[in-house]
Amino acid sequence: MKTNILFSFLIGATLLPVLGFSSENLNVSIRNVESRKAVVEVTNKAEKAFEVTIVDEMGQSIYSHKTNEIKPGFNKKFDFSGLEKGEYRLSVKTDGGSKEQIITIGADGITYGKEITKSDPFFIYNNDRLTLSFINHQNEMTKFFLYENDELVWEKDLNSASLIKKGFDLSNLPRGQFKAVLTAGDEVYEYELSRQ
Repeated sequence: MKTNILFSFLIGATLLPVLGFSSENLNVSIRNVESRKAVVEVTNKAEKAFEVTIVDEMGQSIYSHKTNEIKPGFNKKFDFSGLEKGEYRLSVKTDGGSKEQIITIGADGITYGKEITKSDPFFIYNNDRLTLSFINHQNEMTKFFLYENDELVWEKDLNSASLIKKGFDLSNLPRGQFKAVLTAGDEVYEYELSRQ
């Protein structure tokens, strides 16, 4: 029992700095330069490849740029004067996390919502034990599902805590292919594993 507790603590302590790494090192700022024009600046301290997208309320892409190599930043002036009034989502994604912000185009110009930070969860499967670590920046309700061949095997409400660390003993499951799914708000994260 002491070994399991120590192992869980060591895994959690090792993964926590890594979990928040990408999002903490990614800074996004938007500033107006004219009535319906804005500059988007991205500072990428981790110097990882990243993707910048802007989508409308229906999820249609307005702009997309993916770096093919590691870049420390991004700076682009956008002219929103040709877009309809409404809400648009700016998203900057890098390996392990993202920053999102709502851009509202109205009669009075452009306004910006609160920046939302998201981190991808970490799944580790070893010796019939699945370990899940997740930083829940928005404190959204989270739920865990386990599927075998697209059939639900097990589900569990986790909670809305800012830090979620869970271990699941899979030793009683049959051999086969499984998919672990974590939902947090409207985000869905998947991890495939094989039980030999």
